[in-house]
Amino acid sequence: MAACSAPSDTFLQQKPKKTIIVSTSPPSRCDSNQTASGISGAIHIGAFDGPSLIGVAGLEREAMAKLSHKAGLWGMYIAPSARGRGIGAELIQTALNYAASAWGVRQVNLRVNTRNQSAVALYLKLGFVQFGLEHDSLLINGEYHDEYEMAYVVRSEA
Repeated sequence: MAACSAPSDTFLQQKPKKTIIVSTSPPSRCDSNQTASGISGAIHIGAFDGPSLIGVAGLEREAMAKLSHKAGLWGMYIAPSARGRGIGAELIQTALNYAASAWGVRQVNLRVNTRNQSAVALYLKLGFVQFGLEHDSLLINGEYHDEYEMAYVVRSEA
């Protein structure tokens, strides 16, 4: 996954020894019953340390018209060797900036395992607010886990 082969709809943010790449999936045309703008989409964000992928996150805009003011952050992962270096915060901030500037969404939602205290702390630090709790949301190795539902208001309506 080299930066030089990135498609034209890719955004690059370079810092010394670190690159954040945002790759968008092709927008899909929807009928007027689905989105207000007629366009939905998803982005995949990668953080690289030189040639090594050290973090990824995904963001997808809601497709239905009633929900198109929202997007969902999903699939966040930071390599163990890169944790504690601010990579997760950079990926999330990149996603929030993209959601606001490219899609004009008002809110970004996420779900996080309640046992993942470092992720919960990061989301709270970045301004996400817990608005729900789903018990037994995940089944991992035969054991149920709860998930917090969290939201970040990207922009408020004027």
